[in-house]
Amino acid sequence: MVYDGKSVSEIKPKKTDILIGIYRHFKGGRYEVFDTARHTETDEEFVVYRNLDDYTCWVRPKENFLEHVVVGNEKVPRFEYIEQGEENNVF
Repeated sequence: MVYDGKSVSEIKPKKTDILIGIYRHFKGGRYEVFDTARHTETDEEFVVYRNLDDYTCWVRPKENFLEHVVVGNEKVPRFEYIEQGEENNVF
């Protein structure tokens, strides 16, 4: 099979720095990251995750997921990795 002039075996997935696992949102909620995705037209990376209270699924741009926010006078991660999920893989 050929895609964009390359055989499928030649295509290397882009590595990101998102771990599969459980994260705590800076407001206190717990979320499980279980995949990443790319926008079909812009190639922007997204993080795919679910709320561990009601299991609703969400996507968020990777850059936004990894950014820091100001709480009080302190910069903290928007999402902080807290534990391994079913598998501990890096996408």
